[in-house]
Amino acid sequence: MRKAIFIAIFTCLPAFVFASTPIAEDEFEEHVNLKRYKYGMKLDIKRVISVSETPSACHPGPKWMVYEDSTGERHTLEYMVMGDGCNG
Repeated sequence: MRKAIFIAIFTCLPAFVFASTPIAEDEFEEHVNLKRYKYGMKLDIKRVISVSETPSACHPGPKWMVYEDSTGERHTLEYMVMGDGCNG
């Protein structure tokens, strides 16, 4: 039984690591000023430029938003969302 659990964990581990990998090369053209969101962070968002798609898995995964602050500087914000693959 322990061996089966061990195999199941290490079989699923690469998928989890891939799902939480920071921004893929083709996700956004620019990855300037990458920030990882932490609860309570003060954000200066004047204009949202783009938002990545929600992960299709049934667990939390990363999502990215590129935005400009009030000074016109571009930032990329990484934050976690619940995937939309739990239906069905």
